Amino acid sequence: MRFFVSVSGGKDSTALLLWAKNHLPNNLIVPFFSDTGNEHDFTYEYINYLQDKIGFEITRLRAEIPTTKAEKYGLTEEEFRELPVMLQQALHKGRFASSQARFCTTDLKLEPAKKFLKQFEGDKVMLVGVRRDESLARANAKRMEFDEFYKCPIWRPLVDWTAEDVFNYLKEHDVEPNPLYKMGFKRVGCFPCIMANKDEIYEIAQHFPEHFDRIREWESMVGRTFFAPLKKGMINWVDDVVAWSGGNNGYIEFPELPKCKSHYAICE
Repeated sequence: MRFFVSVSGGKDSTALLLWAKNHLPNNLIVPFFSDTGNEHDFTYEYINYLQDKIGFEITRLRAEIPTTKAEKYGLTEEEFRELPVMLQQALHKGRFASSQARFCTTDLKLEPAKKFLKQFEGDKVMLVGVRRDESLARANAKRMEFDEFYKCPIWRPLVDWTAEDVFNYLKEHDVEPNPLYKMGFKRVGCFPCIMANKDEIYEIAQHFPEHFDRIREWESMVGRTFFAPLKKGMINWVDDVVAWSGGNNGYIEFPELPKCKSHYAICE
């Protein structure tokens, strides 16, 4: 029996990995991180921190996108493969993902995880850090059920926990959360997410405008917008969306990280 733990660098999966270490045979735990190519550098650094702090090697997974469209964009297959995997996916499909077509999650996270699990023989259980109080969509999440996609049971040990429980658990075991939480961000996976709300876009624009510089380059290459239309029938490029959020496209210089303003009240 092996226990696979999906680690994103977010609070819930971090608490899940720590819980697994404290409750399961450590030699049977297999943590992994699915890299979308659209993460903040803090998150990549945080995965390294977790390896050292919690003591598990976290396998990095990366989706394999077909290179058949490389020539269309004036790229060799090698140049195509060197691009961030989310951009590869957008070039291959001719568009970015959306709330109605979330192939970013399916192709960049779920499929690589499924392929990874297939490499192992014997009984398997997938652990995920889903909590019922996260959203209405997850309000009825089961603690354990068989999953046809992974062909193994899905176990959600933290399903009854609150966000406060999660942060308290990390604090009790001397594990720091991803630093983005203390900067006011509610979620840290994909930066920005295609479904980022107005406040999230504003905060990224104020503190990390270079991330929108990247999205601007991606839009230029793909010829499509990264974010969904703000209104039906509108075409909104990244600068339009940043302006809508109230943010700006210039840098704000911080001599050090901004004072803690956590959404989850974790500052001391």
